[in-house]
Amino acid sequence: MQTKLLVAFLAIVGLLIVLGAVGLDVLSSANNRTGELIRSERKIAAYRQVAHDTTAQLYRISSALFAADERALDNTLRQLNQFGYDLERLQFVAREEVELLARVRQDSSTRPRRTWWWASTRARTPTGPRGPP
Repeated sequence: MQTKLLVAFLAIVGLLIVLGAVGLDVLSSANNRTGELIRSERKIAAYRQVAHDTTAQLYRISSALFAADERALDNTLRQLNQFGYDLERLQFVAREEVELLARVRQDSSTRPRRTWWWASTRARTPTGPRGPP
């Protein structure tokens, strides 16, 4: 009788240990999924920031070219040169997409400089970028 109770007790203890191990495994996988979700949210936020900054830069470029104001062109060029910060943030957040980011960085380093912009605004019409008064 005592041996049966001891065997039953040890069986229950063994089942509790197995249940605890399974529970720990489930919690570990949930923790891994949560970490992956957080990394994905950071990537999404970084890509949204790049998309927003790119749209804002395109607007500034078109406004500066339309206005043909030298100070606005210089300001726009300075802001374009700061675009590298967004790429560095992306490189930190999206480590597995290094090849894509390298291509973007290469493309952004070959963007036109101020002399090209100024020449293109002056070349629109003989009297300036907006035409005759």
